[in-house]
Amino acid sequence: MNAANEVAVHHYLKGGMKFSAIPKVIENVLSGTKFVAEPTLEEIFDTDMLAREQANIEKRKFN
Repeated sequence: MNAANEVAVHHYLKGGMKFSAIPKVIENVLSGTKFVAEPTLEEIFDTDMLAREQANIEKRKFN
């Protein structure tokens, strides 16, 4: 999920976490995200927002 990657890379570039934590954050976000076969545009935006929020939470585990 691109949203989780963007958040994780942002925190890495700001010195907020190690590079090696990026895939862990993404994996943790993806494991908590439900699959929707044919999402509506609203569902896509909602999922993006939730993924960003979850990535910020997951990032705290890897400070």
